[in-house]
Amino acid sequence: MSDYGRIGDYIGPVAAKKLSAVDIDANSSNQHEFGGNDALRRLLGTGEDRRASQGHGIPTALMYLSDDDAPAVADLETTWYDARRNNPNRSAEWRLYYKDCEPIRMARPGDLMCFGMLRDKGVRGLLPILLDGRGPHAR
Repeated sequence: MSDYGRIGDYIGPVAAKKLSAVDIDANSSNQHEFGGNDALRRLLGTGEDRRASQGHGIPTALMYLSDDDAPAVADLETTWYDARRNNPNRSAEWRLYYKDCEPIRMARPGDLMCFGMLRDKGVRGLLPILLDGRGPHAR
């Protein structure tokens, strides 16, 4: 038996989303953000914006995992915000903003994005993007 414990000792609840072209494809959108689905809203909340530009971003370890290559990893601050906060006539539209980095450039529509909070020194997000059915693991 290993002394490492259970995965739940290291990672809290996780939200998942299958990536679409507007989430990840620079030819479809250059906004650098994932649309916030129900799972992300439950995980990150819908009270206050968490903007990196205002010192309240989410420290995030972002990685791209595939069967064929070593993981691409980047540490960055993500921003969780309501894009319609200043428009009282429209319902909230939550988004997770990211900066361009190698894991993002490797991702494609159809890949699975997971976002969880690590249970380490303070609050830190873990955002792996998993290759869809393109690799040998899909067989």
